[in-house]
Amino acid sequence: MLMASPQLGALATELLKQKELKPTRGKKFATDHPPIHPTGVAKKDELDAQEWKIYELVVRRFYATLAPIATSESMRIDIDTNGEPFFARGSRVVNEGWLKYYPYSRKKDEELPAAQQGDSVTLINIDREDKETQPPARYSQGKLIQKMEELGLGTKATRHEIIKNLYDRGYVHSDPIQPTETGMAVAESLLKYAERIATPAMTAELEQDMDAIAEGATSQSAVVERSRQMLADIMLALNNKKSELGEEIRAGIREDKIVGECPKCGSPLKIIKAKKSRKRFVGCTNYPECSNSYPLPQYGEIIALGEKCPDCGSPKIKVMSGKGRPWILCINPKCPSKEKKGEAPKVIEAAEEVEERKAVAE
Repeated sequence: MLMASPQLGALATELLKQKELKPTRGKKFATDHPPIHPTGVAKKDELDAQEWKIYELVVRRFYATLAPIATSESMRIDIDTNGEPFFARGSRVVNEGWLKYYPYSRKKDEELPAAQQGDSVTLINIDREDKETQPPARYSQGKLIQKMEELGLGTKATRHEIIKNLYDRGYVHSDPIQPTETGMAVAESLLKYAERIATPAMTAELEQDMDAIAEGATSQSAVVERSRQMLADIMLALNNKKSELGEEIRAGIREDKIVGECPKCGSPLKIIKAKKSRKRFVGCTNYPECSNSYPLPQYGEIIALGEKCPDCGSPKIKVMSGKGRPWILCINPKCPSKEKKGEAPKVIEAAEEVEERKAVAE
């Protein structure tokens, strides 16, 4: 006896009434693994909220691949206002098709009034806005994976791991993705001294060679030999510029350690790790003239935000521990905002702080 999900079974019954169940295909044909698809029946009360959301997403996506095409119509009205051209665009879904089964991709209908060539309309109001061209939005992890696919970088199985490595090595942070100073220094140095390794072309070329081996169009030994020669040329170029490359990357690392400006003397505040205790804290680079310092969480990656706390003027940072969401905080443990929230200030004892700075000075 067939089982059906109370929430999704009716949709499956509708699909089964079709004369033919033929799944749609994407633009690219991949053979590394099949698409995710449901393999059993689940009920909403048997799963927690997050599990049900994932299950429903997979099932509805699977249904959509078997459903009829969806059709929509778009409309544009061009208006002449005393010689100034204006236009309005609208669209609406005519036939739901697969959108009925996967509504997450459906956009809200924006219908325009019926109009014919030569019709006159009444100008009710004019709203004028001055705007500047905005820079493109940063890549999210999902958008970056799409871009990597377009450029032929990695495979479905490796793209997530490549992005994870960028985070683990401190080259990027946050989502949408933001490069760190270290990441920028590495990228710019490679572009300067070994451009080929820093562009998508080489990696895409190697991926194409792998596909050619699988298709029998070339031999493994030929690809290995060519790859070795390519990498040997790159390593030679990097070795010849080893000192310049190292200095530029070290400069990027130093920049990442600057969290902001010292409220007391205006000098840069830097993340410091004591040689003796191995504890990290923020200290003023104008030490010993300025002994201003702040404690830091001892775990997680510290990201400078370039922002000042509105309550005390100290820099704000983001702490990314890898467990749960990152949190943003003012580095000043005695900040009035923390007292308002009832947070107990965590300060380094004066004697210990002096020892920390002495250790660094040594």
